[in-house]
This record gives sequence, C-alpha cells and structure tokens, in this order.
Amino acid sequence: MPILILAGGYDAFQPNAAEVAAWLGPQARVVEFAFAAHGVRGAGVCPRALVSAFLAAPQTPLDTACVASMKPPAFLEQVLPLRGPVQLATRLVSGQAPPLTLLLAPLAALVALAAAVVASVGRRRSKAALTANIGPGWTWAAADSAGIAVAAVAAWVSSIDPIVSAAPLYGLPSGWSWLPWFQLLPALVGAIALWRGGAHRSNRIAGIAVVLVSLAFAIAGWSPFF
Repeated sequence: MPILILAGGYDAFQPNAAEVAAWLGPQARVVEFAFAAHGVRGAGVCPRALVSAFLAAPQTPLDTACVASMKPPAFLEQVLPLRGPVQLATRLVSGQAPPLTLLLAPLAALVALAAAVVASVGRRRSKAALTANIGPGWTWAAADSAGIAVAAVAAWVSSIDPIVSAAPLYGLPSGWSWLPWFQLLPALVGAIALWRGGAHRSNRIAGIAVVLVSLAFAIAGWSPFF
C-alpha cells in the first residue's frame, strides 16, 4: 500500500523521515518541507494539494515544485537566533541541566548581593565609616543591576514551554528582544561602581562580581553582540 510521509524541516521532535521510510518499505515516499514545522499538512496550500493529489492517485508521482515557494512559519520569522536561548531550550527539552556558564551568572549576582549586605551592616556599626562617608550606594546599585539581569532571564525561562512550542529551540521570540540588552546592565553599573567607589572593598567585590555576571551571560550566548 502506498504511504506518503510529510517531513517538516523545522519540526524539532519528529524522527528521521528517511529511516521511517526505509522501515516501512519501498512503497513509502518522503516529501520534505524545509520551511514547515510539525503539522505539515496545515502549513499551507502546497502540502494540502500534495496530500489531495496523493489520495486521488496514490501510485502517480507527485509534482513537488510548489515546495520551493513555501515561506518559513511566522513564528520563525519573529525569532532572534541567539545561541543562549537555543542552547538552554535544547537542554530543557532533553532533561539536561542548564549550561555551567549560565549558572555562573546568578552565583556572581549572589556574591554582589552579599557584598552589599555586608557593606550596609558595616556602615551602621562603624562610626569611622560614617565619618569617611563610606556608603553602600554603589554596591547596592551593582547588586541590583545583576539581580535585574538574572531575573529577566528567569522570567523568560518560566514563561516558555518547549514541549508545546518549538520557537525557543530556534532562538528568542521577538517579544523578548529587549532581554539581551539587559545582560549588559551589570557590566555598565559595575564599571561605574569600580570607578566611583573602587577604593572601598565592598564596591570592588560587587563591581567585579556584576561584571562577571555580564561576562557569563555573554559566554553563554545571551549578549546582543554574540
């Protein structure tokens, strides 16, 4: 019995179509739609026309010229192809842990937060610090910037469901196009903290830590420049 297999090029969850056809036997034929996701038949007029032609005359060779004229799915045209979201979504789908470089960002942010807390406590207890006007302002600013960057990524992660939508496997949805720019904020604030208050230990620790936050995100593929 003739069998028609429709294979979507952007379907991240389908098995290998050629292997399925080989297993089914010589009566199975594969039509690959490079610009279709799962649910190929609903991807446009072309696949529906091919299915209709196959059902009407299963033994007749199909004219697949229309496949070349198909456009990518709308959700893929609106995706930013960032390496970081793709890598993270792929790991989540396969049940793996997030990349180590991505985990370094929240750890560095915690170091900056600890430095800010210690600076605040020390300022209250030390009259000398008050006299010298050693305040934890820039330390807290650095820690806050790192927290914002980490929270932004966490918000995106909590909003996705890679099992339902394949979009995260190809990049960052356009509605989150602002997210990569937030990863530069810790480096900017940290540099200012080191410049304005680098003479104080808490500012040095927090400034270096939040610069590492931006660096970790950049290495993990979340920077707009990588």
